[in-house]
Amino acid sequence: MESSRHSSKTQGITRPQRHQRNDSARALSRRHLIGFSFAAVVLAANALLSHHTVLELMNAQVSGDVSLTITGILKDLRADATQIEDARRRYILSGKLDHLHQAVERLSASLEHTQRLRTLGSDGQREIAQIDRMALLLSNEAQSLRALIETHQARGRPAAIRAIREAAPAEQFAQIDRLLASLTAAEADGMRQRSEASKHRAALHIVTSWVANGFNVGLLALIMYLAYREVRERRASELLLRFNATHDSLTNLMNRHALAERVNLALARAGANSSKVGLLFLDLDRFKHINDTLGHEIGDLVLQEVAARLLRCVRKSDFVARQGGDEFVALIEDIADQAVLARIAETMLTEVARPILIRDREFRVTASIGISSFPDHGGDLQVLLKNADIAMYRAKDKGKNTYQFYSIREDRHSLRRLDMEAALRRAIESEDLLMYYQPRVCASTHEIVAVEGLLRWPQSDSRLVAPGQVIPLVEELGLTRQLGIWALRTACAQHARWTREGMPAMRVAINVSPRQLIDTEFVSDVRAALDERGLAARWLELEITEGVMMREPQKAQAILEELKSMGAYISVDDFGIGYSSMAYLKQLPLDCLKIDRAFIRGLPKDESDVAITRAIVNMAHSLGLRVVAEGVETKQQVEFLREHNCDEFQGYYFGKPMPPQHIVDLVLAPRKAGSQGRLLQLPRQARL
Repeated sequence: MESSRHSSKTQGITRPQRHQRNDSARALSRRHLIGFSFAAVVLAANALLSHHTVLELMNAQVSGDVSLTITGILKDLRADATQIEDARRRYILSGKLDHLHQAVERLSASLEHTQRLRTLGSDGQREIAQIDRMALLLSNEAQSLRALIETHQARGRPAAIRAIREAAPAEQFAQIDRLLASLTAAEADGMRQRSEASKHRAALHIVTSWVANGFNVGLLALIMYLAYREVRERRASELLLRFNATHDSLTNLMNRHALAERVNLALARAGANSSKVGLLFLDLDRFKHINDTLGHEIGDLVLQEVAARLLRCVRKSDFVARQGGDEFVALIEDIADQAVLARIAETMLTEVARPILIRDREFRVTASIGISSFPDHGGDLQVLLKNADIAMYRAKDKGKNTYQFYSIREDRHSLRRLDMEAALRRAIESEDLLMYYQPRVCASTHEIVAVEGLLRWPQSDSRLVAPGQVIPLVEELGLTRQLGIWALRTACAQHARWTREGMPAMRVAINVSPRQLIDTEFVSDVRAALDERGLAARWLELEITEGVMMREPQKAQAILEELKSMGAYISVDDFGIGYSSMAYLKQLPLDCLKIDRAFIRGLPKDESDVAITRAIVNMAHSLGLRVVAEGVETKQQVEFLREHNCDEFQGYYFGKPMPPQHIVDLVLAPRKAGSQGRLLQLPRQARL
C-alpha cells in the first residue's frame, strides 16, 4: 500500500496535548500561588487590625477605669473635706472630742486617697504638684487636729477653741477646695480629650473594619474566582482530552478508536433492524511521493483538504474517520443496496481527484477505495475492515483511482500478501537476497566503466522478484535502512571479490532511496561498508533521485557534500521526471546525470524526446557533469546518443542485469580469447 505511515501527523498527536496540559498546569500553579499569597497578606492584615483593635479596646477600658477611679477619689476627698469641717463645727458647738477623732480619721483616709491619686496620677506635672500640695495641707490639718485634741485634754475646751480660731483652718480648707476643683476640672478635661480620642479611634476602627471586610470579601471573591477558573479549565481540559481521544488532531475527523465505537453501535442497530451497513476503505494513490518530494508539511495540508472533501460526500448521519497515514474509512448506514455505496465511492473519487491548490501550487491526487458491507462481508469491524482493505488493494491492482467491492477471491490475495511480508522480513534478516549487476559502457569505446547493482529476491519456485515489487513493501514495513546496509555491504564485498579475480577497476553503483539518504546514520553506514572491505570511496557510486533533493534540500545537500568529501561518486537517477530546478541542481556536488528511459524510448523518431534529450545533455555538460542514457535497446538509439555526445549507455542492448560471475565472463572472456565483441574489455589500468 502506498501509504504515509511516517506522516508528521503521527508525530504531532501527543506533543500539542502534552504542551497544552503542561501550560494549563503551570497557569493553575501561578494562579494558586498568587491566590495563596494574597490570602496570606489579607489574613496577616486582618490579624494586625484585630490585634490593634483589641489593644485599643483594652487601653480604653483601662483608661476609663482609671478616670472613674480618679473621679471617685476626688469626690471622696471633697466629701472628706466637708465632713472634717462639719466635725470641727460640731466640736465647737458640743465640745465632744469624738468629733475631732472622727475628723482625724477622715484626714487619714484623705491622705490615703491622695496617695492613691498620686499613684494613678496624671500625665501633667501641674496636677502632680497640686496633689502633693493638697497632701501637705491635709497632713498639716491632721497635725493641727491632733494638737487640738492634746490641748483639749490638757487645758480644756476653751483653750482648744481659741487654738482653732488662731489656726484659721477655714483658709486651709479653702485651698483644699480650690485644689480639688482644679484637679476635678483637669480630670474632666482629660476625660473629654480621651472621649474625643475614643471617638476618633472608633471612627478609625470603623474604617479599618470596612477595609478588613473589603479584604475579606475580596479574598472570598478571589477564592471563588480561582475555583471557578480551575473548574472551567479542568472541564475544558477534560473536553479537549476527550476530543483528542476520539478525533484525529490533523484532520479533526474521528480516529480509529471512535470508529470502532461508532461501527459497533451501527452494527448493533443494523442487526436489530435487519438493515445493511457499508464500509468504504480509502487510500490515497502515490501519496508517499508527495511526502518524499515536497515534505510532510505539504502532505499534511493535502490530507486536510482531502478530509474536508470526503465529509462533503456523505450524509450528516454518516461517518468519516482517519484510519492512519493516508487511509480513511467511511461508515454508511441504512443502505438499500450496493448501488448506494458505488455512487458514494464515485463521488469521493471525483472530489479527491479535483485539483488541490496549496501555496500557489496545484496538486492532483487520486484514491483507491475498497468496499465491504454488513452482513454480506462480515459481522464485526475487524472483518469488515480487513475485507475492505483487500478490496482496496484490488482497486490499486486495477490501475488505481477506482473502487472495488470485496469478493472471496480477494481474500486469498490478502493472505498471499501477508505471507510475502513475513518472507521478506526473514529474507532481509538472513540476507537471503541477491544482487544482480547491469553494465554501463563508454559511448566512444563500448568498454565497461561501471555496473549498477540491482536487487533480486529469490523465491522457492526459482522466480526472482524485481526491485519494483520489493522496494514499496520494504518502505511500508520500515526496513529501508536494513536493506540499504545490505546493499552497501554486498556491493563493496563484490567489488573486492572481483579485484581478487583479476577484474579491472570499475565503479559499482547502488540506488539510494529518499528516506535512506536523509537518515542521520547513512553516512556512517557508507563509511562502515567501505572500511569493512578496505574499498576506496571513488569506486562506489550512489544513485539518488530528484525527489530526495526536493524533500529536504538543505539536509540532502549537507549529506551529499559529506559523501563527496569522502570521495564517493554521486549521480542523479531517472533525471527529467522529477521537480528539480537547474538553479538548485548546480549547487549539489554531483558527478553524473542519468536520463530516464522514458525519454530514450522514442529516440530517434519522437521529436519531443529528441529535444528533451539534447537539452539534458547540453545542460549537464555545461555543469561539468557526465551523462548516462538509461534503457538503451536499439542500435539507432546508440548512434543518435553518441552523435549528440552522450557519455555512457546502459540498457538491454548491452546487457540485462546478470549475476556477478556473468560480469566476470563478459569482461575477461574476450580478453582471454583475444577477440572483441560488442562489449570490449576495459583498458589496462592499475588494479585496486
